[in-house]
Amino acid sequence: KWEYNVGLDGPWLPVPNAEGKDHIVFKGYDLMSKEKFNALHGKKNIFFRIAPCPTFQTELVTVTPKLSAPKIVSITPIPNLCHNTTDGSMRIHFDRALYPNESLHLSLADNIKSADSFPNITELSHDNTIQWPSNLAPLEYNLNMIGKYNGVPTYTDGQQHAFIPTIISPPPVSFASTPKHVNCFEGNDGYITVTATGGVGNYVLSYKKDKDSEYQQHAFSSANTHVIQGLTKGTYKIRLRDGNGCIMRDKKDKEVIREVVIGQPAAPVAIDYIRTTDPLAFEYTDGSINVAIKGGTPFPNKHYSVVWTNSEGKVLSTVTNTTNPFVSTLHSIGK
Repeated sequence: KWEYNVGLDGPWLPVPNAEGKDHIVFKGYDLMSKEKFNALHGKKNIFFRIAPCPTFQTELVTVTPKLSAPKIVSITPIPNLCHNTTDGSMRIHFDRALYPNESLHLSLADNIKSADSFPNITELSHDNTIQWPSNLAPLEYNLNMIGKYNGVPTYTDGQQHAFIPTIISPPPVSFASTPKHVNCFEGNDGYITVTATGGVGNYVLSYKKDKDSEYQQHAFSSANTHVIQGLTKGTYKIRLRDGNGCIMRDKKDKEVIREVVIGQPAAPVAIDYIRTTDPLAFEYTDGSINVAIKGGTPFPNKHYSVVWTNSEGKVLSTVTNTTNPFVSTLHSIGK
């Protein structure tokens, strides 16, 4: 039968649920109320024995009661806003509030140096949380605590009195741009496709023509791609940021501003010359018309699409085309 005595100045009392056991495991609050146990902290010891009998005496076991510091329930990391910035943080959730005259000292270390500390914490938020007061770099940390109650150290050696939080940062913002040139001379159907990665998404791009004074802003029309449409010939500057305002940076940590050139045909589509050949005789159909075309944007095989029709709008098929230069010939025609 296990018994305990507080300060050896009162009666011996039975340890609850311990009779007949060769060893016992319990908490201070199993012996008495929370208020009574906390009041012993730093003042009185608790003594334990197996109840003596006439032929057998046991030695006393002395235990110094210690209030357990609040335990860490969870840690919510707050990521850095941008890649490799040092504005991260974390919110620490404890299992209880601090008692009056109780305090905590938190220390935070990375694998390089002692990083930071949060001393003299005497109050938590209403939900038993606290946010780290200074900015943190994206690293893995070791969080430890020291506690005091009425000026006497509390118990802080439990598994939930330490934590290994990791502060992360989003991947670097990056974007690429691909132009599509204007199809017709002095047209406005050019466009630029912008593709973005990294950061936290929610991209917004700004663009302007080289000589314009102000940028125009557009939120992306899809998660990672946006098309700037209705562009004329010229050089355009493009900037991009994510939802946190983070930008793409070069090796010198300068903002990357893309320059994109939208081109157009060197000249409008035009007929260079026309040559007609009359039929050799009445009602003959050996006449022809030759038309040379230049400018615009030829097809890859240096051809143009040419359709011949008569005065009634009927499409004529007796046509041959040659290149270098491009000449379209309507043959086998009469008067």
